[in-house]
Amino acid sequence: MRPTVVNNSHLIGENVFLRLPTNVDRTEFVALNRDSKRFHRGLVSPPTTSDQFTAFLQRSNKEDSVCALICRVTDGSIVGAINLSQIFRGGFQNAYLGYYMGARYAGQGYMTEALSLMLSYAFRHLKLHMNGGPFSLRNGKQSKVYALACMVAETAA
Repeated sequence: MRPTVVNNSHLIGENVFLRLPTNVDRTEFVALNRDSKRFHRGLVSPPTTSDQFTAFLQRSNKEDSVCALICRVTDGSIVGAINLSQIFRGGFQNAYLGYYMGARYAGQGYMTEALSLMLSYAFRHLKLHMNGGPFSLRNGKQSKVYALACMVAETAA
């Protein structure tokens, strides 16, 4: 799957698209994360307050990061977030990959597609050589999704 880049701000797949977060997303994104607190416990700490969302927006606007919301193609609903942080330029061309899904959208294939889109973008447009992501041994599905997305992104590259 090759992502379609629209206006340098959207990556579009079959079921999800990635787009940059804006202040307009505050209410929907915070509500999604609040509803998913139990699901995220011990794995990730996404913004669950307005102030945390403001900090999230500030982090997402740094030159050494790419932060995107994962949205459904069918209705534009925010289903999660994905980011490349600490993008290192030089001989290594590396970044850290982070991602999380809202609880009610888990297990529907959205994250696998979102990872494929972001990894394709990282390899093709940002010219990164590799990236890494923190994994939890408590979340076996996470490593399977990441491995599948890497294979898809590598095939598309």
